Amino acid sequence: MNPEIARDPFAAGKTDVSPGTVEKVRAVFSSLSKLVLGKKIYAENNPTLIKFADEFDSALYDFFKDDDELVVSVDKYAIRWGEQTVYENDRRDESIAFLLYKDGIGEISIQSSVTSSEMGKFVNLIKDEVRSLSRDEDIVTKLWKADFEHISYRVLDEYLVGEFGEGRRGESDEEFSSLEAKDHPEIPSFADKGRMIVGSGGDLVPFDTYLRDLVRRGGHGLSDEEMEEHFQDTMASFFAVSGEELRRCQDELLEAKQRDSVVSFIDEYLDFTLIRDNPSAARDVLNVIECLTDHVISELHGPTLGETLVCIRDFVNTRRVPAEIGAFCESLEKKLTDMSVLVSMGETAANLDRGTAQVFGYYEVVGRKAIPAIRRLLEENTDPNLHREACECLVKIGGDEIPAIIDQLDIDKPLIAQDVIRLIKFGDSNEIPNVIKELLYYPDFRVRTDAIQYLVGLGNDEAAMLLCKLISDAEKGTRMRAIAAVSQVAHPLVRDKIEELALSKELPQRELDEQIEIYRTFGKLAGKDAVPHVRQLTGKRSFFIFGKRQNKDGKLLAVHALEQIDGAEALELLKELADDSDSRVRTAASQVLRRFEKDADGSKPSESDGVEDEG
Repeated sequence: MNPEIARDPFAAGKTDVSPGTVEKVRAVFSSLSKLVLGKKIYAENNPTLIKFADEFDSALYDFFKDDDELVVSVDKYAIRWGEQTVYENDRRDESIAFLLYKDGIGEISIQSSVTSSEMGKFVNLIKDEVRSLSRDEDIVTKLWKADFEHISYRVLDEYLVGEFGEGRRGESDEEFSSLEAKDHPEIPSFADKGRMIVGSGGDLVPFDTYLRDLVRRGGHGLSDEEMEEHFQDTMASFFAVSGEELRRCQDELLEAKQRDSVVSFIDEYLDFTLIRDNPSAARDVLNVIECLTDHVISELHGPTLGETLVCIRDFVNTRRVPAEIGAFCESLEKKLTDMSVLVSMGETAANLDRGTAQVFGYYEVVGRKAIPAIRRLLEENTDPNLHREACECLVKIGGDEIPAIIDQLDIDKPLIAQDVIRLIKFGDSNEIPNVIKELLYYPDFRVRTDAIQYLVGLGNDEAAMLLCKLISDAEKGTRMRAIAAVSQVAHPLVRDKIEELALSKELPQRELDEQIEIYRTFGKLAGKDAVPHVRQLTGKRSFFIFGKRQNKDGKLLAVHALEQIDGAEALELLKELADDSDSRVRTAASQVLRRFEKDADGSKPSESDGVEDEG
């Protein structure tokens, strides 16, 4: 690209360079750095990494709300947007700026139309470069092969071709970049704007002397004491640390604390295992790494264990590791994922001080090898929350092994029976497992309730037939739960069954609370079609022919059904019931009407506004 015709988004003065916009750009690269480094530590489904990815997406979205393109220049350890530094990191092994700069990239441009797929590919490309010793391809080559449509870049070597020829950089391992000042002193860096160059004949003075002379020029007539005070005030204004600078330092310290120093040491030391010309030194390194790994295991701290395991795996996957070093790393992984370690981690899950997230986070990093430990944890603990988290972890790592895991669980224990239902729900099969049919009649009502809810969620013909059977179960509690649950099922078989119960002459033989539940569900499923049948309950010749008490109960059932029905006809009938001679009916109908009015006004009704169950 010709530098004379290169685009400069700031040249026309149209780009918003307000502090708020600068902070948006800073947020983009701060979240990008966390995401890139996070991908080196965490598994793709780790909640922390997902949080980092969401922060990066939000930062990009926030910037592109007002700008069509993000163009930044790249210096050795910094990335700049216009004249503002928006990213800075002087650690070569993890600095995004240095990764780009060392291979000659001087500018990166991202358009607002960039797709999430392109952005993900770009992030992964940078991630693969972090701490990579491979020199097979530089990042420019990888960007060229990626063929991005909405992400572009400029290579600084192109500017140097006319003066220095076509030569490639990095001919030796010691050469990181042809743009080092020692290689091309004539070429200014991006940081050289406004820099004063002192010639060979120039006089150099100490910096503090220069500043004192500068201050004295504006301090005529001041005494020595006043001049010193004026100097101190001026220096304080020169070198005061802004709140933004302090925030950046705090952020950097927080990022550094998030990774255990032992893991960082192991990560750095693993590179020394590749030493070829000093076998004794390599052996010493292996011994140190093994001792550190043993220390990590003894601490049983989930995040540190997970980071160590990821560090070792990344080392093997990203380096050309000799067979003996690969075998050593494999032995370390076996230690970290040994069943005794995994079981011990599970035992810490019941300790509220340490929490469960770190335990299951480590199990996710370990993968399917952790399944027996999780199964044991389920067998030995009675905390419902722990069971829920354990099932979520099993789903993440179990995959097609979930059916086999279910077969190995002891459903004689109610909590584990609930775990089985929870695990089955995560599957995508429409067939109802035999174990569900068995659990529908489980002694513990909570298990029966969960099994019924599973059928409700399934909603197919077989599930509807089973629900209809449960509605007529001999045990009242099972009937009540099934009747309440099927109000969410839009299936003809279920609707017909509920209507049959609601209009049955045997209905008065059931207790009032069960009659009410039937009519609530009848109103919900039949809707406006239920109104003519409900009106019969309010007439003088109700089908409840067993006396006045039953007729009053019929009107109460009508209120509960109408509560679930929209439409003018239902509302009119409710108003009639609000004037009924029976105080119970009047009160129930008035409460429903009051709730309807509040819903229409957008007000949230209180719990006391609902119809109270009678009987």
